[in-house]
Amino acid sequence: RASGLVSRAVGVVAGSSILGMLIPPSILMIVYGVLAEVSIGRMFLAGVIPGIVMSIAFIALIIGMAGALNHTSLIGIHPDETLLPELLKARGYATAHFGKWHLGTRPKFYPTRHGFDTWAGLPYSNDNGPLHPTIRGIPPLPFIVNDTVVETDPDQAMFTRRLTDLATAFIRENKSHPFFLYLPHIMPHVPIFASEKFKKSSKNGLYADVVEELDAAIGEVMKAIAAAGIDRNTMVVFLSDNGPFLSYGNHAGSAGILREGKGTVFEGGVRVPCLARLPGTIPRGSVCAAPAMTIDLFPTIAALAVRPAEIRRELASMMMDRVVIRRVPPSASATSTSQGDTIFASPCKQSTPSAV
Repeated sequence: RASGLVSRAVGVVAGSSILGMLIPPSILMIVYGVLAEVSIGRMFLAGVIPGIVMSIAFIALIIGMAGALNHTSLIGIHPDETLLPELLKARGYATAHFGKWHLGTRPKFYPTRHGFDTWAGLPYSNDNGPLHPTIRGIPPLPFIVNDTVVETDPDQAMFTRRLTDLATAFIRENKSHPFFLYLPHIMPHVPIFASEKFKKSSKNGLYADVVEELDAAIGEVMKAIAAAGIDRNTMVVFLSDNGPFLSYGNHAGSAGILREGKGTVFEGGVRVPCLARLPGTIPRGSVCAAPAMTIDLFPTIAALAVRPAEIRRELASMMMDRVVIRRVPPSASATSTSQGDTIFASPCKQSTPSAV
């Protein structure tokens, strides 16, 4: 496989190819469904999401808050909220979103109204249309480009190819300056589809075919970053937006030894794979057993963009070390359980995985 990693969604913040510590690094956030290997960087053994469905995870990633929305929602992002792309854009980043949005269905909630220079994709997941596996009567699924519906009920087998082409083109066009690329892949959410090239490629059913195609797609994105000369200044974060949709059987993936899946608060629903990579800074093949949540990524990436030199030093030994909402008393232990308004994660002690 091209990348060894299969994703459901990707976000990229790219900096400069110059290896100076004062240059804000690239950051690739991938929300995905299947973990294939962990040797590229640091694996988080206790990565969790703040809720049981996709939109909660997406809101946590982009806003640093938690909530839930679907295709019928009339509400969305409050205009007073500061989103990650808005913060990064203010720091000089070019910003783009390709994939599913999930943060509001009305135009005033669209990505271009909240920090993204450009976007293309769906306002919600791909089951929110006529192809929903069980619910009938849902309106046509809109594919939107920069706030304009350019197609309804598009060929879902081409989603992965389409988004990958948009992402790699954006990387090539913006390699000379910092950029934030958020690429939340539509697959492998039900209903699942693979392009002709990948149908029966896995010899293990349609879901595995979809996984193979996503894996190859992420490989293309990683190759584009390397070709642009920004690989060593690109931070990559791979994670999932929720556990497998077990009610859809062999179209849903597996939580392995964890109990239950999406829609539940058991570990199979909220404990998800998570990887982080920043060559030369985050040790390859390292493991972190401390809890880390998607809601921690907003302040972590914000700090990395604003204080790259300082945060790079911290990342050399840990990731998402202390996510503080209010000041932590000097006597507080970073490994203790906090109360009240103080929230922070435990420091990560570096170790090497004995097996993958």
